[in-house]
Amino acid sequence: SNSARWLGAMLLGMLVAWDIPTSIAIPRLRKPDVLTHHIAMAAVAFVGAFFLPTRYGFYYMGVAELSSIPLTAYDLFERSAEVAGVESASSGTDMDKARAKRLRSIRDACRAVAAVAFVVVRAFDFTRVTLTRFVPDALSVLGSAATAASFRLPIQFMLVSSVGFVGLQLYWFSLFIRISRAQSAREKRKAQRESRKAAASE
Repeated sequence: SNSARWLGAMLLGMLVAWDIPTSIAIPRLRKPDVLTHHIAMAAVAFVGAFFLPTRYGFYYMGVAELSSIPLTAYDLFERSAEVAGVESASSGTDMDKARAKRLRSIRDACRAVAAVAFVVVRAFDFTRVTLTRFVPDALSVLGSAATAASFRLPIQFMLVSSVGFVGLQLYWFSLFIRISRAQSAREKRKAQRESRKAAASE
């Protein structure tokens, strides 16, 4: 599929020219799991663009990336809210405080949408497509004597990569659950403290 080839080439360019250098240059983004994901995705995009441009490319390099849209919006508003918070703390004006509060509200809404999108697309659907569609198809093709030798190594690479990405997505999903539980516990403790303060003031 020439369209899948184009998609792989575009993703490869984006990762090599932007995502990987940015993750290396910015300390907050320089995390082993993020860098591993970007480098592995660049390898997958390379194979998809030059050796194995199949219809699965539309899912792995297209549909699966839909969850990145609300995540990108969250990252944007998180940084904007952080900057606005610093500005409102230094200026102290009501307008700056209102702006910071508004940006935090948008950031929180984007985080909720990004969380739902990640769970639906990455944790569940990605796992479903990989384990029930791609892996059986790849094993079937590899088991066929009619499969050309030149396709075997790229298919094997994609097979191992797709299962590896399932593991990474599920690892991120477990982190999401742990962080959500910790945040919920913090909010509960905060509400209890405020309730005790209110009771003491009465």
